[in-house]
Amino acid sequence: MARRTKPVRVGVIGAGRGAMFAQSYHVSPDSETVALCDRDAPRLRVAAKQLKIPGLKLYTDLDKFLKHAMDAVIVASDGPLHAEHTCLALEAGFHVQSEVPMDYTQEGCTRIIETVERTGLKYMFAENYQYIPHMATLKRWIKRGKFGQVVYAEAEYVHDVRNMDYRDDEGNYYTWEEARKHPKAKRAWRSGVHPISYITHSLGPLLHILDDRVTQVSCLSTGCHTAPHDGNPDAEVAIFKCRSGAVIKILCAHSIASPGHNWCTLLGTKGSVVMPRGTATLPAVYFEGESKPHTWEPIPWDKINAKLPPEAKKWGHGGSDYFLAGGFLRAILEDRPIPIDHYRGADYTIPGIVACRSAENGGLLMPVPDLRPDVRNNFRVRKANVQVGL
Repeated sequence: MARRTKPVRVGVIGAGRGAMFAQSYHVSPDSETVALCDRDAPRLRVAAKQLKIPGLKLYTDLDKFLKHAMDAVIVASDGPLHAEHTCLALEAGFHVQSEVPMDYTQEGCTRIIETVERTGLKYMFAENYQYIPHMATLKRWIKRGKFGQVVYAEAEYVHDVRNMDYRDDEGNYYTWEEARKHPKAKRAWRSGVHPISYITHSLGPLLHILDDRVTQVSCLSTGCHTAPHDGNPDAEVAIFKCRSGAVIKILCAHSIASPGHNWCTLLGTKGSVVMPRGTATLPAVYFEGESKPHTWEPIPWDKINAKLPPEAKKWGHGGSDYFLAGGFLRAILEDRPIPIDHYRGADYTIPGIVACRSAENGGLLMPVPDLRPDVRNNFRVRKANVQVGL
């Protein structure tokens, strides 16, 4: 198919994180942001004032928004609404990029997959952390065999979001204590959600560089101690078995008194790597036959980070948002395959949903379904028992 010559017209649902997408897609030479939708009119007006995009059409009515002249929709609304908004946009005839997670239920993920299959439109899962510069280097080392066979991996996503548990109509966030002094503040969607269900920033990049998927999980929760008033577990730890036989351990903590970090390590038969966390400042590697025996070798960031084009440095999350948007736009303009499609989005999301059920059942080892069409009917679709603040 010939490349489109006109820029992709993008509409965005969600004026919070969505405002960042609106700005990014508008400055891209291959796209323009034409519409922004949010059910909270004050929040929508605040975002529009900050964006200063000429001619940007604002909507509080989703049905009217979906009638706007657009080519693609970015779903960046509240997490529990991702499946609903994604499917409505697909049914309206638009390509979709959706924020993470895919949904908070297996039923919602299945609905998205079936809608993509039926409409034939493009869906991209917006897991930007797999585009963090050092991930490209790790994937290249794995392909070159420098680690041998990776048999074990760990990742941690520690992000204290208690300051985002409540929100007013203008988009201002509050802690539980602050919200008691602001009568307009309402409980936001993050409040009461299992941290392990927001797993894609930690598990997704590992599955990407290992070219693997999860088949089984056992998960334990610490319970609710730091934020018992909202029912937020402090932290949850899951052990995953992969199709390849590799074992992965993931820690997610969203209501804990700790500085945040996103960390990972790989252990292989010929080498290993550990990324910095806490007070550590540099990654470290060990390659058998190259490194000093049994000694970690610090590696400078400029040697482990893939080089970024100058324009990428202007985008968010260390330039990863640039590659995320670029993959989506090229898929539309040149009719290419989507880099992180609906099946891969489910691979990154479903393990966290099943991990919630495992934690609620004392760490019971549970199978993780593959939602590809040739195998998904072997599993009964069940909603994850996740309490979500609305």
